[in-house]
Parts: sequence; structure tokens; C-alpha cells
Amino acid sequence: MNAPSDSAVAAIADRQRHRRAEPHAPSGAAWQAAVSDCDHLLTIVEQLRGAAPSGAAAEMSAIQVLREDITHREAQVAEREQRVWGWRLVATARDAEVQRELEAIEARESDLQRREASLAQREAAQAEKEAAHAARASALEEEHARNTRTLRDEVARLRSRVLGPGAIDTSGM
Repeated sequence: MNAPSDSAVAAIADRQRHRRAEPHAPSGAAWQAAVSDCDHLLTIVEQLRGAAPSGAAAEMSAIQVLREDITHREAQVAEREQRVWGWRLVATARDAEVQRELEAIEARESDLQRREASLAQREAAQAEKEAAHAARASALEEEHARNTRTLRDEVARLRSRVLGPGAIDTSGM
């Protein structure tokens, strides 16, 4: 096999450095390209191992690029894990906050139901009082009407006894 040129190794190394400088994680296609480049670099390293001693510098350079790439990817993984851990903490805090809000809503609903039950009891007691009052008022009106009739009858009987049976009633004048 022919050993790759130093410019090919340098071009691949430049692409790897450029990818590490990207501020975000690579997309699926970029990730596949990075894996392909790593495979290509490994192939180059294997070829350089069989090449003349002048390729030793290229092999060391390729190995260094691979080490830097691995270190960079490990740092990215650690950063992602830390972000995921942070997101989990945020999600846990939000869940706890939502749970507290739900408990507060349930407590308010329970309090409202107790108040509604108490109001219904007071309204029922008030209705009973009003019914008792109306019954008492009706009984008093009947008693008053009976007493009034009894008094009129008694007055008429006493007049007729005092004035006599043929007397003219002048009390209404």
C-alpha cells in the first residue's frame, strides 16, 4: 500500500480540529462523517506503521489528533451528561412545584366544598325557621280571626241583652 501524503493527514487533522471547535454537538450526518474520518485516520495510522521511518512523524501526528479527538468527545459527553443532570434537576423541581400547586388547589377545593356544605346547612336551617315562622304567623292569624269573631259575637250578644231585641245598633256610626 502507498502511505498517504502528509497533506492528506494534515487535511483530516484540520477537519477534526474544525469539528471540535463547533459550539454544538454534531448532527447525525456530521457524527457519521466524524466516525468515517476517525476510521480513515486509523487506516492511515496502520499504513504508517508499515511505512518508512520518515512516516513516524505523520503517525505521531495522527495519533495525537486521535487522542485530542477522543479527549474532546469525552468532554462533550461529560458536558451533555451534566446538562441532562441539570435538566433532570429542573424537571424534578418543576414536578415538585406542580405537585405543591395541585395540593394547594385540592386544599382550596376541599375548603370550598366544606363552605358550600356549611352554607347549605345554614340555608336549610333558615328555611326551617322561615317555615316555622310562617306556620306560627298562620296560626296567630287564625287565632286572631277566631278571637275577633268570638269578640264580635260576644259584643253583639251583650248589646242585644243590654239594649233589648228590637234596639237599633248605632255602634258603627
